[in-house]
Amino acid sequence: SPRLPLGGLARLRPRLTVVLKARPPMASPAPASGAEEAPAGAAAASSEAAAPQAAAAIELPSASTCTNYLKLPDYGSEELLRKHLLTAIHEGSGAFFLS
Repeated sequence: SPRLPLGGLARLRPRLTVVLKARPPMASPAPASGAEEAPAGAAAASSEAAAPQAAAAIELPSASTCTNYLKLPDYGSEELLRKHLLTAIHEGSGAFFLS
């Protein structure tokens, strides 16, 4: 049923579990033809710090409804979390995908 049981989340079985959504591996872009490659650690060090939140900023939350799992990326701010959670609720209300 798409509704909570009487008593709300406290009576939900199995209980609702919120977990950190695993980040899919990001492919490294190939250097442009004729472009010089940066030293091995130079670009990686600067982009690794921003990569998790940058990737999460465009990724929507997902859920495993059979086990009541809510999988949330690390958004870095409550405002971004709220925005993407509401988008996922509205956009996914008429769809069901196995993942």
